[in-house]
Amino acid sequence: MGLSLEQRKIIEERRNEVEIRTKAGETIEQIATALNITEGLVSKDRTFLRKNGRLEIENIEEKVQEQMQQIKILAEAGKTEQEIAKEVGLSKASVGKYKKRLRDESNLNILSSEQKQQIVEEETKARKTAKQIEKETGISKTATVRYRKKLREQGKLTGKEKPETQGEKQIKRRTKKIKKMIEDEKTNKEMEEELGVSKSTIIRGKRILREQEIAQLSERVKKLYENFYGQDDTIEKFEEYLTLCKERYEQKMIDEKDLIAIKCAAISTQRYENIAFYLKLCIRFNQFEEAIRLAHDYINYETFSQEEKEKIKKSKEECQKYLKAINMIKQKINNEQIMKISGVSKVELAILKKKAKEQDDKDKKIEGKEENDNSEELSL
Repeated sequence: MGLSLEQRKIIEERRNEVEIRTKAGETIEQIATALNITEGLVSKDRTFLRKNGRLEIENIEEKVQEQMQQIKILAEAGKTEQEIAKEVGLSKASVGKYKKRLRDESNLNILSSEQKQQIVEEETKARKTAKQIEKETGISKTATVRYRKKLREQGKLTGKEKPETQGEKQIKRRTKKIKKMIEDEKTNKEMEEELGVSKSTIIRGKRILREQEIAQLSERVKKLYENFYGQDDTIEKFEEYLTLCKERYEQKMIDEKDLIAIKCAAISTQRYENIAFYLKLCIRFNQFEEAIRLAHDYINYETFSQEEKEKIKKSKEECQKYLKAINMIKQKINNEQIMKISGVSKVELAILKKKAKEQDDKDKKIEGKEENDNSEELSL
């Protein structure tokens, strides 16, 4: 569908203004600012005006400078040489030559491909759309799609880092408000009335805030662990974190992704209570092999009492028993044989079967999503 008469009129009025201002000696940047349009659009209009004899080029260098300015704008916007060549009306080789000249003159402020890819990775993980990335960083949507594809091939993106839905954005905004109200010491009832939501929504919002808090602390602990050389003040921070995790465990609010940070803190403190807590979590999340490895390292730890060593040994034996049973469940061996060979009780077997099914369902769900993502050829 062509442009309407009204649209043509608007474009012609803009070009007339560009023509007048160019003849008055204004630069592309000055015209763009005055007309509140992009510099790229000014360059396009000036090219159109020249082709139609409404603007004259005083000399070849002026034309070159005009093209270089347009190339600079498009390159800094993240366009490829092929895209720039098509837009400016030059060959790809000429665009490359002018870009080199701009770089040599230190007049081209563009990021390297590696830097752009790093930015796209970070912004995609922050669940930004290609349009948002273009607006905030200047990297074009086409370039973003290309970098995302490369990142997926490198295993740095999974293809599941999708932008937030409207519902998720609403929850995020509401959770921020709840956080502010908590700081203002408002009651649940006051929050309900002010936000116009139910009590369960307020409780859910508070739970989200607690989960965010533990996630932030976990990241901090991992960073502390990287630079840990036995400092007493860092050990205190690990202890505080583990105390909070134990409280969260009682409230059934520990997530499997927190295990790495908990392990870092536990092995740094070298205290039996913390090692035992980590072993308990490994069993809770079916990480039997990890529990066996850790128990092996601490089964004869010199600072542990004999009773504590025996408890570690018992935990290791239990995990070996559970791991054997899990493997037999996967092989579809009947219950009687599993109990006889592995030594698990009927109750333990029922729990392990339930956990095995949950894990199997989870794996199938992830595989299904990956197949769906690939078939739809999403740009993420």
